[in-house]
Amino acid sequence: MFSPKNTKKYIIILNGKSKFVATIRIHICLIILVIFNSCERNSEVIKRKELGIYCCASGIGVSMVANRNREIRAVNACIKEHALFARLHEEANVLCLGQKYVDFDFAIEALKIFDVYAKRDMLHRHNSYFLGKYKDIEILGFKSQFTMLYGNNESDYFIKADMGIGINESTKLEGIHKNNFFATYIIGPFLVLNPHFMVELLKIMGVEDPKLAYENEIFEAYNIRLQKFKTMG
Repeated sequence: MFSPKNTKKYIIILNGKSKFVATIRIHICLIILVIFNSCERNSEVIKRKELGIYCCASGIGVSMVANRNREIRAVNACIKEHALFARLHEEANVLCLGQKYVDFDFAIEALKIFDVYAKRDMLHRHNSYFLGKYKDIEILGFKSQFTMLYGNNESDYFIKADMGIGINESTKLEGIHKNNFFATYIIGPFLVLNPHFMVELLKIMGVEDPKLAYENEIFEAYNIRLQKFKTMG
């Protein structure tokens, strides 16, 4: 249930918003960037008849909005048994999750979208600089975390680190990237520190010629910081 084997692509909507980059924090500084392509009024779930994942603070609001559409059968599940029952017996096609009430282990066990799991160690905080590449874009930032991801992200990693660590201290492969889903433990603010990546995201969203506010100043600051990071490495 709610597995990539059941569907070609997941449609993820946060707080019912669409055509924007949404940034949320889940389980100690895991930053997830979700790109929406024409998901207004749940049209993508309806049109392609695929599975959807909607997220908000409680999961209640998005489930109420989603169920206004006849083609959508949304369930707000706080435990895996509810999600399983709704999928098998009620033909639910949208899973609604509340960030405040869903245990992280449940989310991994119920969805199984990626072959990774999170483990927290509150007695040991990891702090480091990060420099790596996404495609041909150099990504920089910082890491300060109690939690690490473990498992195999070789087929869907986000960034390959040149300086710093990946999802844990034994790998250089950082984050998750699948379709329009991006996840990383890198902090910054991530998008502000990486304007080239921000431009790339805007192109993915359909903006033909992206222009950033204070573009010259942002890229100048990025280049200065990038050189400093390279001298540290």
